[in-house]
Amino acid sequence: MRAFMECTNLDSLVFESENPATLGVGGFDYTNNCPIVVPCSAVDTYKTAWSEYANRITCSGTQGTTVTIPTVQDLATAGYDVANKVVLCLYFTDDATVCNDIYAVGTFNNWAKGEGNTEDFANCSKFEPLAGFEGWYAVEFPYSDNVQGKPVQAKSNGAFSWEYQSGDAEAWTNKGGAGSQTATIWAGYNNEADVYYPAPGCYIYELAYWKSHNNPCVIIPTHNYTIHLYAPDACEEMKPAIIGNFNNWTTGVAMSETTDEQGKKMYTITIADEEGKAFKFRDAAYDNWSNELQEYLSDVKVWATFSNFVLPAVTADTTIVFDFSDNSKYRFKLCEKVEDVVVWLKVPTGAPGYYNGAIEMVVYSADEPTAMPLQYNQEDELWSVELQAKGSNYFFVREANSEGNYILNYTHYYYSDGSDEYVWSTWGTTFQYYWEDGTGDFTGSKIIMLDISNPSYYKWDVPAIGTGIEDVLSDQVQCTKVIRNGQIFILRGDKTYTLQGQEVK
Repeated sequence: MRAFMECTNLDSLVFESENPATLGVGGFDYTNNCPIVVPCSAVDTYKTAWSEYANRITCSGTQGTTVTIPTVQDLATAGYDVANKVVLCLYFTDDATVCNDIYAVGTFNNWAKGEGNTEDFANCSKFEPLAGFEGWYAVEFPYSDNVQGKPVQAKSNGAFSWEYQSGDAEAWTNKGGAGSQTATIWAGYNNEADVYYPAPGCYIYELAYWKSHNNPCVIIPTHNYTIHLYAPDACEEMKPAIIGNFNNWTTGVAMSETTDEQGKKMYTITIADEEGKAFKFRDAAYDNWSNELQEYLSDVKVWATFSNFVLPAVTADTTIVFDFSDNSKYRFKLCEKVEDVVVWLKVPTGAPGYYNGAIEMVVYSADEPTAMPLQYNQEDELWSVELQAKGSNYFFVREANSEGNYILNYTHYYYSDGSDEYVWSTWGTTFQYYWEDGTGDFTGSKIIMLDISNPSYYKWDVPAIGTGIEDVLSDQVQCTKVIRNGQIFILRGDKTYTLQGQEVK
């Protein structure tokens, strides 16, 4: 049989007979490496007969038949410690293909990390078929507070890959009956599920698919990918690194600095990995996620971290070139340029009067928050400040010498259950969201002009208490209202007055 040879767009090949046909030479060559699905009872027979394609052969499951679900007693009879440990019993559906060993990985074995902080299955417990229950597998591991764990299937070569962990939260269905436990399953990062076990006992679940519907039974071609990166150079100490599926996302691997044929600086690395696998760039000097490569989204005026890059499908070793050298469009997050910034603000009326009537800007960066006093321009009714800041620095406005009296914003909130409401919350923003290039006296600076005075949308958290006396700014001696023993007094210079203007001795 060579009927399927060179059918390059196949998703799968399904055979219902328990008796394999006789294949011609190269019978399934160039068939997109798709899975070969056969009856579960005949998997070994097919693998023997079609040994050339053994690692593509998988089980069709028990479609159309009744699946017998084990009980807590069944697992106890099989020798599992259902009283003191977590016993995870899983049924893998047709889409959760099983052809390699499956292991339990979690907090109880440091997420399979061994020497060099890399994952392997050396310290992991293997799921074993549950006798008498076709398609069911079980494993046990120690219980502790907040214990987490999930199944990971080995690759066809026995290696570890997070790509073959269990699917997202929707892939898990509780099938347990009386006496069984219910896991807490949350949506994790990038099509994963975080699975918590709140008590010792049996957790009996059906798993519908592996992460991103990946199929560990299909051998994906591996190639050498040489990656050239023209990097932004806002920081001289920046050293680009790459991290991804090729090293199980463990640590960034520094790229080598070199030059191209035109003498332009670039960074390069060669990795061996399967096509379709993901990777990211970050700075080797900060080997964590705090300094990833970012791009500037000009339509919303924010810097955003790149999503995963994906290795393309190729037929041979290949070279990929990324040109991110434009500092105005790309950066490593912590290599952000410090700018001269000029801010003008029109704030809500009813400015507080408990202290001296002044307000300040609180700027948050990687260090402690810094309070910057704002100057008032009476003619324009604007408050202003000149400072140096990074675009991603966040700032708020509050009453000077106050820890809690911030300007609030009336904001429309939407919730995951479909409901929504308007609430007053502390107003704040990043510099880069509003700044424009400076002009005139401020050429080279970034300028922000904001009117946040509309009382329908902005207000002080603690508004001023009216006294019946209009506050007038003096260009001679500043006056300040104070409260003493429940009474309001006016301080002017070194003298104190009542609201009626009588001096208090």
